[in-house]
Amino acid sequence: MHYRQKADECLDDFVNRCNLQALKCEFSPAELNERIIEQLIASTPILDFQKEFLQKDKGFTMDQTLAFGRTYEAAESHIKGIQSIGATPSVDYVQKDSHPACTSCGTHHSKRRRQACPAYGTKFTTCGKNNHWSNVCRSSSQNAPIRHSSRRLSRTRHSQRQRMKLMLT
Repeated sequence: MHYRQKADECLDDFVNRCNLQALKCEFSPAELNERIIEQLIASTPILDFQKEFLQKDKGFTMDQTLAFGRTYEAAESHIKGIQSIGATPSVDYVQKDSHPACTSCGTHHSKRRRQACPAYGTKFTTCGKNNHWSNVCRSSSQNAPIRHSSRRLSRTRHSQRQRMKLMLT
């Protein structure tokens, strides 16, 4: 026989396939079992089963050989399952955004046209510079002009008005 067990074929299916092919031959029942066992050992994709079986004493029956092979087949299946769990792909990097945040407004838009930026043409009152907003302002607070709070300005104006009234009276 020039049959080989396929990588995805279970042991029982391979034995059934061998039995069907052997019907064309005129083997005695004992010779049939011996030939199928030889074929199993020669063509199994499970190398540990092959090595272990070759080290055993001769005289295994077909049932013993199949039970032994099924044990290795089940172990091989569990190993592949465990390996596939550990083989889940991991994220190696995060793709860069094709439009990074704008340095003038902090939003995402095309950098090709300056007019696309909503901050273009505006003046940031804290630093006094044009074309950017507070969330992306790079001016240090030391360079920024001193800004008075509106409450302080209203108190100053109120006191100035009172002084003017006193002077006029």
